[in-house]
Order: sequence, then structure tokens, then C-alpha cells
Amino acid sequence: MYKKIGFVLLSVFLLTPSSQVLADAKVAQPVQIATKDIDKKEVSRIKELFGIKKGFEDFEVSVDPSTSHNGYLKNLSKDKTTKSYHWQDETNGSISVQVSSDGDIIRYMKFFNDEEMIPLEVSREEVEQKILEILPKMYKNAKEFKITDFSIIPESKEYVFSLKRYIHDIPVADGNIHIIYSNKLQEFTRIDFESTLGDALLMVPTKDFDTKANIDKDKAFEILKKESPLKLSLLPFAMDKDLLKHVYYTDLKKIDAKTGESEIYWPYQNFMETEAKDMALDPQEIKTIEGIKGLKTEAQAKTLAEKIIDGAKAESIRLTSNKENYLYEIQLKERNHTAFLTLNAKNLKIESLDHWTDKDTKNKMDDAQNIKLATDFIKKYSSSKELNFEEAFTIHNNVYAEVRIPRFIDGKKVVNNFAVIAIDGSGKVSYYSKNFLDYEIEKNNLTINEMEANDIYFNSGDFGLTFIIKDGGPKLYWSSLSGNNPIIDNDKVLKDVYLKEIHSSFQYEDLNESKDKEIIEKLSHMNIGFTGKKLKDKVTLVEFISQMNGYDDINDKEMLNNYGIRDAVNKRDKNLLEKDLVSYLVYSKNLKPALELDGIYRENLFENQKRLKEYEKVYIFAYALGLVDKSIAPEKELTVEEVLLMMNKNL
Repeated sequence: MYKKIGFVLLSVFLLTPSSQVLADAKVAQPVQIATKDIDKKEVSRIKELFGIKKGFEDFEVSVDPSTSHNGYLKNLSKDKTTKSYHWQDETNGSISVQVSSDGDIIRYMKFFNDEEMIPLEVSREEVEQKILEILPKMYKNAKEFKITDFSIIPESKEYVFSLKRYIHDIPVADGNIHIIYSNKLQEFTRIDFESTLGDALLMVPTKDFDTKANIDKDKAFEILKKESPLKLSLLPFAMDKDLLKHVYYTDLKKIDAKTGESEIYWPYQNFMETEAKDMALDPQEIKTIEGIKGLKTEAQAKTLAEKIIDGAKAESIRLTSNKENYLYEIQLKERNHTAFLTLNAKNLKIESLDHWTDKDTKNKMDDAQNIKLATDFIKKYSSSKELNFEEAFTIHNNVYAEVRIPRFIDGKKVVNNFAVIAIDGSGKVSYYSKNFLDYEIEKNNLTINEMEANDIYFNSGDFGLTFIIKDGGPKLYWSSLSGNNPIIDNDKVLKDVYLKEIHSSFQYEDLNESKDKEIIEKLSHMNIGFTGKKLKDKVTLVEFISQMNGYDDINDKEMLNNYGIRDAVNKRDKNLLEKDLVSYLVYSKNLKPALELDGIYRENLFENQKRLKEYEKVYIFAYALGLVDKSIAPEKELTVEEVLLMMNKNL
């Protein structure tokens, strides 16, 4: 039987990590689904698509408005909805499916109660084939999605695939499909379409994407080097005891592929905030410090707070400590809205402000007006120390304008350190924060210069054509393909703010000469490859380890214990040998216990097998796994192409 329920989902996506609610979203009225209104064809399609059979008869269904936070997408989805189906069975588990009114699958999740199922082995190729078969049944634009990433969850042995939409080989910056396939259960257990712009992104028709670029890559990069070149900057690196490291960095701009105009493009990347926790003080502590630390009174703090938020009344105040600072945390009420304000208890300078309302009047002021309002606010009520107002920029959305003013120390930008001010349509500051912490500055040991850093980024493969969905529809830009602001240091490879290598795309100038071009391109989409090399170039041990592990630290004990590689430190910068690649791949399959056994290995599998010495057992396993045949060459120095092809076999 069908259960009749009403359901509303208000989905608020954060357009930037520091924003609280910078997107307009109104609560829609609940939509009741009666039995007679159930789309039986849709239910049959979903049950057939995901094999929902015996044990899952009764279900619940609810309707939500289609979500979008973009003018163009809101227009596309104004009359569209999503339906959520949920099956629950005490014995078998539960299944949830969310489908758009266009028939696209937004989300599918299946949970099993039975944990004793026998694991079965399925290859990556088999799962890829299953994905290619099911995609056209789930998405009207299925042929435009390509597999871009692949991994295996070690604990559960589940395959995880990511897919991105491409229009004539040009990626759409936002929107990814993530698919999990259970090797144990022999079926898909999770399918998600994820986008910061909402599920309405699935509705964009192919005809709305114009792939013609009037500006070529060289011209675009010349504009980029003029408008937002990589410059010597300071990177907060929390993993190294709050150290500021010297790097080359830029808040990347995007270049309009039609006009060549540059725009601020804030990528989808984490905002590096590591604020110290406020600790509330008990009455005895407050009594001890009052009159000694030169603190302003609570009455003074309340008076200023009510002045800053005109028309609000302070309802509560408490004294807290933050490292060496003392802060007043104040809660205010303005009609039906609550505001939160933090003031430095010594000088009553604003540390943070959170004052959101339900006003949806769009901020229509230009960038100069917004920046002036933000600048005046900070200079009047907060501290402008280390702020570079000349570098301020504005990010607009449907309601608010967010002004970001970067932090500079000794003329160097501090990466991802900003004063952030959100201004609503009435010209009032609704949000203010500063994520400034004290760091030790590392000595500048960079050996590359600014020109080299910019050239490295240009040749990294990350700068390319991409579609970004604007309020007027899809626009073609030259920008970051990975969605990261670039960082270059002495390693001369592209990294993100966590100093992790970015492999968004690998460009080999001799790719067309390879008979395995298709395999190598597929690996590139899965972020597997080597930067700045030709396929015929050799690969050093450290380059290989950096690609596989995400770091370039090599020590003998770890390499021997974890991967069976001997004398690794001495071989660090030498070309990778076949025997060390084979050993790494075999050990990575958690076969170390089996490799330590004796007397179970086939003799004379390879010619002169004993010459392999300590590598004999890994070669026998590698043969069984299909990584090598009998024509082995353990001392051979491998090329990029040879390494990639063996890595593909390993997958």
C-alpha cells in the first residue's frame, strides 16, 4: 500500500565557506501525495532500474521543490519538483530514491541488514561496464558524463567512481555524479548527484552550451599573468605547527573565452580557518580579572553593540577568553531576528558579527560601493591592521554581496586569510569575520622565481576551457579545471592549499604516438599520471611515490616494510626499476602476510628465477595478478607509458 505524507525540504547551499546564508531560499508549502496521484509508471521504472523486489513492497513518497541558487537555474526549475521514495523492511534494510520531475536520478541509497553475505570478486572493468549500462536509464544527458576518478575503499572493498559532465570535451565546472558499487553485494549501493548550485543543474540542456572560444589559451594566459599572476605569498600550514610557508600563489581569475575580460572566480575549495575555541569564564575568574586587565565594562559593550545594530536590544552578554584575548559575546534581538556580536573586551573592536534577516532584497550596488561600505565599517568598528584594501574584491549572489579583504604581511599575501563582510540589499553589514591567527614565518628557501612559477602553472594542464553556470546561463571561461587556486613551490608541481599535488589533467605531447592512448587518457581523467613529462620519459622513484602516496618523503624503513622496496633512500632520485614498481603494486594489495610464507611458491615460473632474490615472491604474485607475463625485466628503468600501463593493470 502507499503511505500518504507531506514533506518539505529547504536546501541551503553555502556559496562560499565563510558565508552563512548567502543564497535566497524560501520555504515552499508542503505538497500532499495522495494514492491516486502516485505515478505507477515511475515507481515501476525505479523498481526495475535498481532491482527493488521481494521484501520491499510498501513505500513512502514525498515531494520537494527543485533546488537552485542561480537566476538561470531558478527559471529552468520554477515549475519543477523532486520526488523522494523510501522503502523500509525490517529484514532486508532500506532503499531511498530521489528523482527529478524530468526523470533524472538525484540520489539512490541502499542499506542492507544482512552482514554475512559472501564476498564476490568483480573487476573494475566490469563495474565500469555496469555504469555505462545504467547511466542512460538514469540521466537524459548520460552520454555527456565521463568517469573522472576512481578509488577503492580498503575496509569494505567498495568501488567509488566520480563522473563529470563534458560538452564536446569541455568540462562543466560544477556538478558531479558519485557512484559506489559493493563488491560484496554485487550491486550499486549509492548514487549521488552533487552540486553547489542544486539539483536544477541537471536540467541544463546541451543547446545552452556555446563551445566557441574567441580567445585562445596563450592569449588567455597572457591576460591571467597580467590580471592575477602567481606571486610570492605566505601559506598557513597547520600540519607544521601554524607555520607560514613561502609559496607562489594567486586568487585565480577566470577569463571570458568570448571577450577576454577577467572576473573573480572563487573556486570550490575549503576555507582554511583554524580559530581558537572561546572558553567561557566562571564568575570567580571574571571577578579576578576585572579591574586588572583594563577591560571595558559590560554596559559599555552593550551600548556599542546596540549602536552597531541599530534598533536591536542586547539580551545577553558573557565574557570569554581566546588565547590572550578577552571577548564579550553579545546576543541581540531586532524584531523577530537574533544577532550575535563579539567585541574585544579591552578596546571594544568588533571580532565578528552575525546578523542575518529574511529580507530578500538583492544587493544592486557595484563593487566599488560595496568595498567602500566594507572599508568604512572596518575602519570605524574593527582593526584594519594587515588588511590590504587595495586588493579587496566582491563576490555576488542572489541577495548579498560578500567583500573579501586579504591579509598581507611584509607585502606578501597570506593565503586564505581575509576579512569577510557580507552586505545586504539595504546596504547594511549582515556578517563580518576575520580568520587571522598568529603564525611563525618560515625563512624563504624558494629556489624558483615568479616567472618560472607562472610557466609551471601554465603547463600543468589545470588551466583550460570550462563552463561555469552564471545567472544568464552557461558561460565558457579559461580557468582552473580542478577548482583550486594554484600553489607552486620548489617541487615545481601544481598543489592545493594543503600542499597536495593536483592532477586535474595530464598533457603528454607524444600521446598520439601511443597505441594505448585511450587507456592513458582514461587514467588522466582518474587523476593518474605525471606532470611535465612525455610518455617516453623515465620516472624516478620519488616521482612515482609522490603520485601514489601524495607526498615525497621517502625513508628506507617505510618503503621496505610497506612496499618491499629496498635501499629506497639511495634510489630516491634514480629512475624507477620494474622490480620496485612490481613490489609496490603487489604489497599495496595487502599481501604482505602471504609474501612472508615459505614453501608454497612455484619453482621456475620465470627463466633464471633465483636471480630475482628478495623480489622472487612478489613477481610470482604479480604474474598471478596479471601485472606481468613471463618476459620480465627486473632491472629495467621504466618510462612514463610503461608505468601507466602497469598501473592500469593493477586497477
